[in-house]
Amino acid sequence: MKFTQLLLLLVLSASSAIAQPVQKAVESKVTKVTVFPEGAQVSRTAKTTISPGTTELTFSGLSPYTSISSIQVSGIGPFSIISVSPVANKLKEQKKRKEIAEIEKSKEGLNKLLTQDKASLDVYMKEEQMLASNYVVGGANTGLKAADLTAALDVHRARLRELKFFEIDYNEKIKKLQDTLSMIDAQIRVSNGKGDLSTLDVVVTVSSKEQASGDFTLGYVVGNAGWFPTYDLRVDDVTKPLLVDYKANVYQNTGEEWKDVKLTFSNGNPNESGVAPILNPLVLRNNNYVYKAPVNNRYPINPNIREVTGRITDNKGEPLIGATIMVMGSTVGTVTDYSGNYVVHIPPGSSQVRVSLVGYQPQTLSIYSGTLNIVMQESAKMLDQVTVSEYRESFYANAPAQSMGAMDLKSSKNYLNREKATNVQYAEPTQTNTVVTFELATPYTIVNDGKTRAVDMKQEEMPASFEHFCVPKMEKKAYLVAHIPGWIDYNLLEGEVNLYYEGTYLGKTLFSLSEASDTLHLSLGVDKGITVNRTKVKDFSKKQVLSDKKIVASAYELTFRNNRKFPVNMVVEDQVPISADKEITVSDQTYEGATLDEATGKLTWKVILDPGKDKKLKLSYTVKYPKTYNVQTD
Repeated sequence: MKFTQLLLLLVLSASSAIAQPVQKAVESKVTKVTVFPEGAQVSRTAKTTISPGTTELTFSGLSPYTSISSIQVSGIGPFSIISVSPVANKLKEQKKRKEIAEIEKSKEGLNKLLTQDKASLDVYMKEEQMLASNYVVGGANTGLKAADLTAALDVHRARLRELKFFEIDYNEKIKKLQDTLSMIDAQIRVSNGKGDLSTLDVVVTVSSKEQASGDFTLGYVVGNAGWFPTYDLRVDDVTKPLLVDYKANVYQNTGEEWKDVKLTFSNGNPNESGVAPILNPLVLRNNNYVYKAPVNNRYPINPNIREVTGRITDNKGEPLIGATIMVMGSTVGTVTDYSGNYVVHIPPGSSQVRVSLVGYQPQTLSIYSGTLNIVMQESAKMLDQVTVSEYRESFYANAPAQSMGAMDLKSSKNYLNREKATNVQYAEPTQTNTVVTFELATPYTIVNDGKTRAVDMKQEEMPASFEHFCVPKMEKKAYLVAHIPGWIDYNLLEGEVNLYYEGTYLGKTLFSLSEASDTLHLSLGVDKGITVNRTKVKDFSKKQVLSDKKIVASAYELTFRNNRKFPVNMVVEDQVPISADKEITVSDQTYEGATLDEATGKLTWKVILDPGKDKKLKLSYTVKYPKTYNVQTD
């Protein structure tokens, strides 16, 4: 009986041992990354051997900003994948970057000095208290002579003065140390973000009938990364094509190292629904509905704003460097400079901007003003909380975007850390029905520090026709405009453009594609080689009062000079007034050579300015109205 029970126990133990899966840690490497305007698709690869039976393979070191629902695992080999389980790893933290480790080491040294200075200050303060408590006023009853008393008081006073000076000195030292430590804390917070630095493990359970070798690929979407395009556009000669450099401004603070990875930039949105809408029946009801303009932050949206400027600070008023400002629904973005200032162009139809920075709560604001000054609040959300709950709704909703460390800035005018790969091969763009992607031909490294880096994607020559445009009544300037036919073939995305004309930086403009037709019209800035003037001709301009009417005659002369060495095509716009009152009449209009739009009163001339020559245009008109009216006639 006992032998049977012992045998049964051994069989059960053996069965239990056989049923237990083999535990195995697998090293994986990030080999490919597709970066979206917000977020990135990361691909890791690994190779390992698998024992017969059931094996649990643990792939560690994944970003804590991983979208749990996006994890996909595939394998090649004679085995089956049974399950995939993500697990937060509290014991293994993200590897700190060298510069952050050095900063934290210096922080330890400063904290030690701070402790010593506080201890010294405490000693001096206690000595001062001891002198005060043992102070005795002498006199005739103490047996001290006046001279002795005076000498004792002098010694006491001198020591107290010396102690006060020591205290003042140490208080200043302590304050300086505390200020320095506050700046270091801010630097660490901006560089690393706040919260839990734990990583994410993915446990993949596989089953195999034999010893096998397996190749695995892990794919997942992460937050805390993104990119936006900018362009350098150069015009050296209006007889030659435009030269356009495509750049991707990319950042990542995912906790992972993207070292020598195959890098692709896409304008797609991994969080966007791919389900087509369903049109439901329109049922008419009396809902007593009153339309209200869309508002955000208590202000209505202003659809006429084309440029937003401002300053981004923390709740103490300190500027935040490297905060990302993205125009929602577009690929247009920028970052703040050393002073926390930014300028971003707004494409037509856009109504909101999103501001984000590592360690701070992202903000989405309506574009209600041309100036948006923003105060960012520190984020208290822990990373493991983000991973578990928030990513179910949106993998980037609470993930701050990017930062740029103040200690790495060399100039407030050059705040982007522009890094170029040696022997770079430009990316070949690919366009599908929904997205445009640019895949770099050579591996690239994007450091896990949140800094924005400009990566050269490609260079393109674009044939274009050029003409100058001016409205002398509004600005006595001539703007150079490029007309780019077939622009869609160049895979342009909306983004800001740095303009260079004849080697001189002119400023910024915007590739605004939402209203573009087959030809893209791009303003290249003011051409200082063309002078423009508009003057009122006094001999023909006059006011008269006849009976109950006023008559105002106005005449203007528009003059232009081409200081270039080549002829210039120019479009000139001006206007004659139009009447909205039958008592107000406009007559005697002269505008030789111009086309008149009668509905708006706009005049358009198309002229050719020869090199080194002047050109004059004239317009005049007469306005008659009752003398009781107050009419602005020009």
